[in-house]
Amino acid sequence: PSPEAPPSEAQPRLCPAPRHDMRCSIGDAASYSVMVGIGEVSLLPPFEQWPELLIDRPEFQYPEYLNAAVELTDRIVEKGWGDRIALIGNGRQRTYKELADWSNRLAHALVENYGVKPGNRVLIRSGNNPALVAAWLAATKAGAVVVNTMPMLRAGELSKIIDKVEIALALTDSRIADELVACAQTSRFLKQV
Repeated sequence: PSPEAPPSEAQPRLCPAPRHDMRCSIGDAASYSVMVGIGEVSLLPPFEQWPELLIDRPEFQYPEYLNAAVELTDRIVEKGWGDRIALIGNGRQRTYKELADWSNRLAHALVENYGVKPGNRVLIRSGNNPALVAAWLAATKAGAVVVNTMPMLRAGELSKIIDKVEIALALTDSRIADELVACAQTSRFLKQV
């Protein structure tokens, strides 16, 4: 069957040939995951050399809207696995139930107290620890586009990221907040740290 042909009940649904301007739905995203890591469509082999991508199997059926953070926490709890260990760090273990509750509280605060809306960009600056995970999950649950940065970046480097991505809200570990506070004083975009 032709990759551009509309799917029918008789033939499996195939992903169309990639184009630079292409937008694909969540259902097609699994088939395009190979493109995400390399970023350039031109680095893939020609479409004629691709394997036949059959995505009608039940495990590839996704809703139109899917929140990765909800899937990684709340859905795990709903499946009855809430008491399993999700994170180990800072001298303690946290279960999926604890992580879901923590990230949900943070997500509500982001929406209700800071006005985060789907599509807003939120910068997170922290070391690798459970709070970073909870903050990323919370911002993702709120629908934000999360921009993680390393603790080693200084105000000048952070400013370039903030201005390029137009970040208005940054979450940070209080022990490394000084550089972000300095950015907020001169940034056209960063309003809250």
